[in-house]
Amino acid sequence: MKRDKLDTIFSTYIRTRDKWACQKCGKSYPEKSMGLHCSHHFSRRHLSIRWSPENATSLCYSCHQWFGGNPVEAAEWLKAYLGETELAKLRMMKNKITKWSKADKEWLYQDYKKRLAEMTC
Repeated sequence: MKRDKLDTIFSTYIRTRDKWACQKCGKSYPEKSMGLHCSHHFSRRHLSIRWSPENATSLCYSCHQWFGGNPVEAAEWLKAYLGETELAKLRMMKNKITKWSKADKEWLYQDYKKRLAEMTC
């Protein structure tokens, strides 16, 4: 799946929000490290929640691999991490048919750019 500037800034936003630490194992990373990933709980193909902060968390490479390769255990971890209510909300929202115009995506990009600037000041 192709990534664009919105995906890039969203990823940076999530990792900055999570203070550059893996949310599963707790390992810290220096800013802009490639070892820490922005992991989507539900696939990026679900456009309704692709850029939703509730649908993403920071995971190190090892925990990201574990998350993708162990669906039963990962589902239990996700339920404990998010809580049942938030998880149910994401499940419901992920199936909503959503189309993003270029203008919508540009607005969202600018919004995340602003949020990041506020977080790093």
